[in-house]
Amino acid sequence: MILASLNPIERLIAVSTLLETREANVFEKALRPLQVEFPDLAMGTSAISTVFSATLIRLNAFDQVAARIAQYSGHIYLLGDEQLSRLLILPPTSEGLHIDNPTSLLDMVATCGLVYRFNAALKFGYPSRAVVQFRLNGWGRELCDRLGLEAARAQTQVEAQITEQLQPFAHDYRGLISHCASCLRPLNTAEIHRLNRNLPYAVVT
Repeated sequence: MILASLNPIERLIAVSTLLETREANVFEKALRPLQVEFPDLAMGTSAISTVFSATLIRLNAFDQVAARIAQYSGHIYLLGDEQLSRLLILPPTSEGLHIDNPTSLLDMVATCGLVYRFNAALKFGYPSRAVVQFRLNGWGRELCDRLGLEAARAQTQVEAQITEQLQPFAHDYRGLISHCASCLRPLNTAEIHRLNRNLPYAVVT
């Protein structure tokens, strides 16, 4: 079996279990297109590590709240890996959720196929190739639905925290999303950058 033969949820279960072995470079080895022995997937989502489930729950919560605050029916992407660190410290927290390197964590869940993550679109005017935009995808939402009642309660709490953070900036978020989703070219990148510098979470569309 190779990682590519699994669906995104099974990949995260496999990776979580492999990482528990604490073997050097085990994730790197798992990604190679070679025949490898994976652990039994029968444990299901219960095998998924806390930091992965917490990441997905918070991304799912942000999707729900940001769309409502911005009054936008399309997709809203977080801008920059550091946004994940801000989400992970929201309660309910547990030991291990203060992540020093959100890029590595996002690399894992993106490679598993649970989030969309790519270099920020050129139209938004961010010159650095290191700036990425990301959001949960359909597989990520499906996994959140499978995580059970405790995860649903945690997401409700996280949504309340994010709403409290974003609501005072609702007008600016609506303006930002309007600029990002505009059909006019070029976009008003100066205003997009100005708004993002002053908002709790930087976003694009």
